[in-house]
Amino acid sequence: MPDHMPRPVVPLVEVDDLHVRFSDRDETVWAVNGVSFALMPGEVLCIIGESGSGKSGTMRALMRLLPRQRAVINGRIRINQNDILALDERQLATVRGSTVAMVFQEPTTALDASVQIQILLLLRRLQRELGMGLIFVTHDLSVAAQIADKIAVMYAGRIVEFGAAGDVLLRPRHPYTMGLLASTLRDQLREQDIEAIPGHPPDLRLRPDGCSFAGRCKFARTACRAIVPPPHRVAAGHAACCVLLDELPPTDIAPAHPVPGL
Repeated sequence: MPDHMPRPVVPLVEVDDLHVRFSDRDETVWAVNGVSFALMPGEVLCIIGESGSGKSGTMRALMRLLPRQRAVINGRIRINQNDILALDERQLATVRGSTVAMVFQEPTTALDASVQIQILLLLRRLQRELGMGLIFVTHDLSVAAQIADKIAVMYAGRIVEFGAAGDVLLRPRHPYTMGLLASTLRDQLREQDIEAIPGHPPDLRLRPDGCSFAGRCKFARTACRAIVPPPHRVAAGHAACCVLLDELPPTDIAPAHPVPGL
């Protein structure tokens, strides 16, 4: 390629159809079920969802930090052009730390608001200056709003909605994303209850035939329990895994927290 031609930008991280299951003599837990995404240089991807949604399992699989005796990883993981699942232990040790690193637990947990925003701004500045890609796993939607370029919403081991931060946080299309945002503190009156998502996350030892969220979804129909919904395009770069997209009411949510670029 001539020197004056721009070089194509390739993803720093590519994950394709990632599956993670944990097995022992008595049971199998299907922790991650067909996760796919890409992270470009200079991007921040936030992965959000309730505890047990598969966020940590996905991230640990990226660095093969899961117990080899119990965990089975299938799919494709490439980090900076390295095929992670094909590396031997010595090659993997070289990649860890030099190319990819992980901070366990949310780095802003238990900090007061002023310190939290300083940490987030520092991470954002370093990430832009160094051209790093950053994947941020959080339960805190305000953190996602402040730092994310893109957001992946996980439920029961699957990404159920993916898109630019503004699209997902202000115009959500999956009922689970809508429920997460509705259960966030905004400008409610003191006596007004938060609209919590009913029920509990599914048992990942079981593999339902249809949508894993159907049992908690107020919009669910018989069709929702028939097949696992594939991603459906909402807009450019925005997709949601729901068979009822054409039937759901439109959403346009006033932000509870600033969303970068909006």
